[in-house]
Amino acid sequence: MLLDYSEARGIDKREGRSAKLGEIVRVACPFCRGRGTYPFGHPPSKAKCGVCGGRGWALIRTPYMTCPACRGTGRVPGKWMSCANCLGKGVVPLPAKK
Repeated sequence: MLLDYSEARGIDKREGRSAKLGEIVRVACPFCRGRGTYPFGHPPSKAKCGVCGGRGWALIRTPYMTCPACRGTGRVPGKWMSCANCLGKGVVPLPAKK
């Protein structure tokens, strides 16, 4: 089972456990909403998603938080392109503690 990107708090539902720090978890791709196809219909709707490569999921290293630039959508607001801050994944790594 994939995590929903809105649940980006380091919980791995596939295993039913909390993910360890630095562990890589699989989350549903927010850019294509887990479909694996380009979300806007141009190029043709059967084209693969540029963020997840057509898999429908993305790999994220824990811990992470919702991207402040796109608010977790993986898209630039008002544009047909992926967010440059999170590379379309909808989440960014948590800043290191000092």
